Amino acid sequence: MTALGIGLVLGGAIGNIYDRVLYGAVADFFYFHVGDWYWPAFNVADMGITIGVATLLFEAVTKPRPPQT
Repeated sequence: MTALGIGLVLGGAIGNIYDRVLYGAVADFFYFHVGDWYWPAFNVADMGITIGVATLLFEAVTKPRPPQT
Protein backbone atom coordinates (compact mmCIF):
# COMPACT_ATOMS: atom_id res chain seq x y z
CA MET A 1 0.00 0.00 0.00
CA THR A 2 2.84 2.39 0.80
CA ALA A 3 4.48 1.83 -2.58
CA LEU A 4 1.15 2.38 -4.37
CA GLY A 5 0.48 5.62 -2.47
CA ILE A 6 3.96 7.00 -3.01
CA GLY A 7 3.88 5.96 -6.67
CA LEU A 8 0.60 7.78 -7.27
CA VAL A 9 1.81 10.93 -5.52
CA LEU A 10 5.12 10.95 -7.41
CA GLY A 11 3.45 10.10 -10.72
CA GLY A 12 0.97 12.94 -10.31
CA ALA A 13 3.67 15.39 -9.31
CA ILE A 14 5.88 14.41 -12.25
CA GLY A 15 2.88 14.68 -14.60
CA ASN A 16 2.14 18.21 -13.39
CA ILE A 17 5.79 19.24 -13.70
CA TYR A 18 5.93 17.78 -17.21
CA ASP A 19 2.87 19.78 -18.29
CA ARG A 20 4.18 22.98 -16.69
CA VAL A 21 7.58 22.69 -18.37
CA LEU A 22 6.30 21.77 -21.83
CA TYR A 23 3.03 23.72 -22.01
CA GLY A 24 3.36 26.39 -19.34
CA ALA A 25 0.18 25.09 -17.69
CA VAL A 26 -1.39 21.82 -16.70
CA ALA A 27 -3.27 20.72 -19.81
CA ASP A 28 -4.84 17.37 -18.93
CA PHE A 29 -8.27 18.47 -17.68
CA PHE A 30 -11.45 16.51 -18.22
CA TYR A 31 -14.89 18.07 -18.12
CA PHE A 32 -18.04 15.96 -18.21
CA HIS A 33 -21.70 16.88 -18.34
CA VAL A 34 -25.02 15.14 -18.88
CA GLY A 35 -27.78 17.51 -19.90
CA ASP A 36 -27.74 20.35 -17.39
CA TRP A 37 -25.71 18.40 -14.83
CA TYR A 38 -22.00 19.27 -14.84
CA TRP A 39 -19.23 17.40 -13.06
CA PRO A 40 -16.37 19.67 -11.88
CA ALA A 41 -13.35 19.70 -14.18
CA PHE A 42 -10.49 17.60 -12.88
CA ASN A 43 -6.88 16.92 -13.67
CA VAL A 44 -5.62 13.34 -13.99
CA ALA A 45 -2.30 14.10 -12.26
CA ASP A 46 -4.06 15.78 -9.32
CA MET A 47 -6.40 12.81 -9.10
CA GLY A 48 -3.35 10.54 -8.73
CA ILE A 49 -1.93 12.77 -6.00
CA THR A 50 -5.25 12.83 -4.13
CA ILE A 51 -5.76 9.06 -4.33
CA GLY A 52 -2.12 8.47 -3.35
CA VAL A 53 -2.39 10.67 -0.26
CA ALA A 54 -5.71 9.05 0.67
CA THR A 55 -4.07 5.62 0.34
CA LEU A 56 -1.19 6.64 2.59
CA LEU A 57 -3.56 8.14 5.17
CA PHE A 58 -5.78 5.05 5.11
CA GLU A 59 -2.77 2.83 5.68
CA ALA A 60 -1.49 5.02 8.51
CA VAL A 61 -4.87 4.92 10.28
CA THR A 62 -5.57 1.20 9.81
CA LYS A 63 -2.07 -0.23 10.26
CA PRO A 64 -1.76 -2.13 13.57
CA ARG A 65 0.65 -0.62 16.03
CA PRO A 66 3.27 -2.71 17.82
CA PRO A 67 2.56 -3.25 21.51
CA GLN A 68 3.95 -0.61 23.89
CA THR A 69 6.50 -1.97 26.36
